[in-house]
Amino acid sequence: MKLLRALSPLILAFSCIISRLHAEWSLPVDIAGWSTPVDLSVPGQNASIPKVATDPLGNSVAVWGRFNGANLIIQASSLAFGGIWSEPSSLSIMGRSATSPQVAVDPLGNAVAIWSRSDGLNLIIQSSTQNFGGNWSIPANLSLPGQNATNPQVVVDQSGNAVAIWERSNGMHLVIQAATLPRNGSWTTPVDISLPGQEALQPHLTVNLSGNVLAVWKRFDGRHYLIESAALPYGGSWSFPTILSQPGQNADKPQVALDAAGEAIAVWSRYNGKRNVVQASRSTFGNPWDTPKDLSSETINALNPRINMAQGGKATGIALWEDTTNHEIQSMKMSEGIWEEAIVISNSSEFSTIPQVAMDFHGNAIAVWQNPIKKVVQAATLPFNGKWSLPEDLSESGQYAIVPQVALDSKGHGIAVWIRSNGTHNIVQASSGFNLFNRPLNEKPWEIATEEEEIEEEEIISSEEQIPPAEIPAPQPSQEEEAPIDTLPNTEPSPAKQPPRRPVVATPQLAPPTNFKVKIVKQSFFSQKVRVHKLSWSPSPDTETSGYLLIRNGKTIASIPAKGPFSFSDVRTQKRGKDVYQLYAFTKTGLTSATLTLVVP
Repeated sequence: MKLLRALSPLILAFSCIISRLHAEWSLPVDIAGWSTPVDLSVPGQNASIPKVATDPLGNSVAVWGRFNGANLIIQASSLAFGGIWSEPSSLSIMGRSATSPQVAVDPLGNAVAIWSRSDGLNLIIQSSTQNFGGNWSIPANLSLPGQNATNPQVVVDQSGNAVAIWERSNGMHLVIQAATLPRNGSWTTPVDISLPGQEALQPHLTVNLSGNVLAVWKRFDGRHYLIESAALPYGGSWSFPTILSQPGQNADKPQVALDAAGEAIAVWSRYNGKRNVVQASRSTFGNPWDTPKDLSSETINALNPRINMAQGGKATGIALWEDTTNHEIQSMKMSEGIWEEAIVISNSSEFSTIPQVAMDFHGNAIAVWQNPIKKVVQAATLPFNGKWSLPEDLSESGQYAIVPQVALDSKGHGIAVWIRSNGTHNIVQASSGFNLFNRPLNEKPWEIATEEEEIEEEEIISSEEQIPPAEIPAPQPSQEEEAPIDTLPNTEPSPAKQPPRRPVVATPQLAPPTNFKVKIVKQSFFSQKVRVHKLSWSPSPDTETSGYLLIRNGKTIASIPAKGPFSFSDVRTQKRGKDVYQLYAFTKTGLTSATLTLVVP
């Protein structure tokens, strides 16, 4: 079944002709969290080096290397948003080993994959393309034969044009080479973009919405490795290389990002004589780079820097690195060109390493890393103008999971891939993350499933736990109004006069929401049954209301603003017993309304 592409919320109406069953089936636009991992590679042999890319609609492609018993081959799998991963396709030709796969997609989900493969004498760069959902093309050679070419990188612009770079020996040193692939065209002849005479390696590549491309790499200057960069304007030629890092010490692992406004950030790790420090330099596309700035503290050893930027502009970026002193993942955000303070986003009590980061158009971000102590892959999310979430385990415990990669579409849905041992071999796994930046408070990740079935619905109406108004006692007579007391013979004297009582005022009441109800939707999605409790209510008529608090089984799951939405979908994947929902309105001063209660069997 093909999934329709539509705006969120995405509703698919389908009919079963044979059984004449009709159902309403929703993609998980109101479901939040990471799905249960699925295997992408076939068991029986080791798989390695997964990479993943996604288009703005959430259609994704993953590539990896896998041993077939004789050689390493490059394989790929595709995922339509909300669908299931395709069976693996072999991209490289069998008979020789291939490694170092990379993949990029255009806005229509069309993919370009690239890798390095032996031709029997040397390693050469090869590529294959795929129209989304179609077959992969026969591999094309990009690099010239006669010398080794390795470590390819590839990007695709909004028009479907691709740019690839790699490192290749010229017989004496490694140089960085590049080629371009026009949409529906053929790869151009490679050109050198680094200068000859010394080693150049570790290329990294980025492209923005305008089709402008930036490349960075490290190059030996005769004493140390420096970071260099070159620019490729859309439809133009590569610029002369520019040095970014300062001489005198080695710099390593460069990365670069470029937003739609042409703002660029490059990061790398540089030794300062005592420790490695993550540095950054900024530029506007086509202009000089500024003086490098230290991002990480000099009190830690910082390695494996990563950078990504929001395509929406405003110079919004996220840098990550690994603090090998404390074994933590640190993050620093740039907002409108200003770097904020570095923060730790991994659990300080755990060992975290090798981070990756993805950002969407608006500036929402996902970070992933591996935790060798727990043997799992973990993730954290950062909503634009928000705070990093607590880390979540994406992979299952029990066996090692390593080298995670992550991609993010334009709607806040993510895709993560990694390698995990099944006890015998390493396999590629993937998890889909839905609505990662609109998740309810304290909600656990949901587990998705795979096939559609008829939906069953039932509706339950709430009861209201009324808070009785404060009882106002009958008025007491004032001292002046007290009746005169006649002193009777042989009686005790009257008690002393009491001070006047403070008037009792009724406690102000906030009008509660009304019509609190739930529609229970039972369905299967991706082969696992789920119950969706679709809660809704009518707002409080009180103009002082500032929001609503929604509670499930004694725990707050959502705080909804006064303007709504006046609905919430709660996905229950592991239902045990009844669910008790409570809802009340509140004001800024702390005043609360009566509580409405729903009991879902």
